[in-house]
Amino acid sequence: MSVFSDGLWSEVHDDSGVQALVAAYDGRSAVFTDDVPEDASRPYVVLRNLSDAPFDTKGQHGRDIRREVLCVADNTGSTEVVEDLCETVRALLHDSTTLAATGYDTVIAEIESGPVPVPTDDSVYAFALTLRWRLLPS
Repeated sequence: MSVFSDGLWSEVHDDSGVQALVAAYDGRSAVFTDDVPEDASRPYVVLRNLSDAPFDTKGQHGRDIRREVLCVADNTGSTEVVEDLCETVRALLHDSTTLAATGYDTVIAEIESGPVPVPTDDSVYAFALTLRWRLLPS
């Protein structure tokens, strides 16, 4: 896992508000950075890379990273569970002062969009957030 994936995963996974809302998987909170295991219970969060572009200043070469934060829950006839999870993650990451990656300083972390519904089959509800995370080397 990259320092960016690791930092974002730790921030979301270790949050007590998120832990209270997601299922457990293999003794940990159900927060994933890649493919979701087939036997994972819902609700869960998936952190996916959307883009990683340069964010350079005169003397430093930084990163401008966008990640999709996908919140998924069973279709129970109400979107309340998945919306609560999305709002918890949104509050955690928007204007975060604690989101960190080893060797980098966060310039800004903000939710650019979402939560927005994501098309799924009838068994689940899914909503996505888009995180924009700008960093410069420490």
